[in-house]
Amino acid sequence: IQLLDYLKFSLLNREIEVFKVLFLNTQNELLKEEELFKGTIDRSTVYIRELIKKILNYNAKSVILVHNHPAGSLKPSQADIALTRKVKEIFEGIEIRLLDHIIISEKGYFSFLEGGIL
Repeated sequence: IQLLDYLKFSLLNREIEVFKVLFLNTQNELLKEEELFKGTIDRSTVYIRELIKKILNYNAKSVILVHNHPAGSLKPSQADIALTRKVKEIFEGIEIRLLDHIIISEKGYFSFLEGGIL
């Protein structure tokens, strides 16, 4: 719950979508947190190649993806779902674990893991 509180605090009042990544080691300890991509009011573009470069650079074993929905909806878009599935598939081939993808909004949070999408 502390992690979710922190993520809400860091992303809640942003006017644009921000895509953040938590890079974790083999013990699921935080190595690095970074805002990788920024977008518009209702979308951000994620470049998977750049994401993988960062993961390898930090020697991370697992990641948690996080982005905000400034408009307030917690419902993942079709693009959110497609991205998550694509990333998971690619990560499996290079032995990186996608632990979760979390959407933050003023209404709370949505976990792709808890929601059964991941």
